[in-house]
Amino acid sequence: MILMALSVPLAVLKAGSTCSFRNVRDVAAGAALLIAYVIALPRVGFIVSTVTLLFVSIILAGYRASKIKVALISAAVTVAIYWPFVHVFGVPLP
Repeated sequence: MILMALSVPLAVLKAGSTCSFRNVRDVAAGAALLIAYVIALPRVGFIVSTVTLLFVSIILAGYRASKIKVALISAAVTVAIYWPFVHVFGVPLP
């Protein structure tokens, strides 16, 4: 949380760059998304909250692909993170 709060001035007031509404909006959207992820994680679990986080992050980043492809990428990355932790390392995720 502290790093996220400290990143806002860096994104907005970076030396030699101009501040646009889009930059501020993107940083605020990313911060809100991470806060929502932290709140949702214990309630809905790792898989649902991580797939949602990745899906929305990819869309906000401006990736131009079909929503189905973005959903498949989000699910694949989540499984690639979840499977080794649970089945190889034996660490349960929420």
